[in-house]
Amino acid sequence: MAVGRQVRVSVCVPDLFFQVKITDVLRNFDVPVELVKLEDATGDVIIADLEADGVMEFEHPEKLLCFCSHVKGRLLNNARKNNITAFTRNHFFKHLPSILERSFIPSERILNFNQLQELFASKEEYLLLDLREKHELDYGMLPGAKHLSRSELFMSLAQTSAEFRRDNGFDKPNKKQLIVLYCKTNNRSQEIFYKMFKMGYNVKMYDGGTHEFALHDHAVMRY
Repeated sequence: MAVGRQVRVSVCVPDLFFQVKITDVLRNFDVPVELVKLEDATGDVIIADLEADGVMEFEHPEKLLCFCSHVKGRLLNNARKNNITAFTRNHFFKHLPSILERSFIPSERILNFNQLQELFASKEEYLLLDLREKHELDYGMLPGAKHLSRSELFMSLAQTSAEFRRDNGFDKPNKKQLIVLYCKTNNRSQEIFYKMFKMGYNVKMYDGGTHEFALHDHAVMRY
C-alpha cells in the first residue's frame, strides 16, 4: 500500500442496525465505503459478521474485519487461526474507531521491538517522535527521540520551518523522511499514524511504546 493511498472499505453486514452503526463511524474517517454482499466486496478492508455464510471460506481472509456474538469462542479461535481479524460483538462496537484505525495501517509500517533495534543499528536516517505529553517524559524517552506531543503536533506542522525549529529545537519533518511514532502503549501513535499517513507522510509506528521498551531498557520506566 503506497504512502497516502486511500483505503477502501466494504461493509458486508446484512443487519441494518449494525450497518448503520458501522457506517456512522466510518464517516469520521472520510474513506470510500460500499455496502455489498461478501462475494461482491472489493475493499482493502472488508467488515463482516463472522457468523454469516461464506466468511470462513473467503479467499482473502487477511482483508476481513469481523465480529460475532460473545458465545462463539471456538469460532473466534478458528477465525484467528485462519488469519481473520475477529472480535466479540461487544468489543467490536465499543472499540470500533481504534479497531478501524488499526486496520488501516499496513503491516509493514508497524515495528516490533526487534525491528526497532534493527533500525537503531542501521545507517538509515529517521526521526523518532515521542507523542506523549511533557509530564510523561520524566519516565524516560527512547534513544535519540524527539518530543512533540499529540496535542501540539498538527499545529506545529502548520508552522513555518523557522517557527517549528524555534519552538521545538529540531527541524520540521517533511513528507519524504522516515518518521517513527511512539507513545506509552500505541493508542496515540496509532491515531496520529493514520492521520499523517493519509496526509502523505512516510510514517511507521513502534507498536510496543515505552510500556514494552521499559522491559528491555531500564533508562525507560513503566507507569
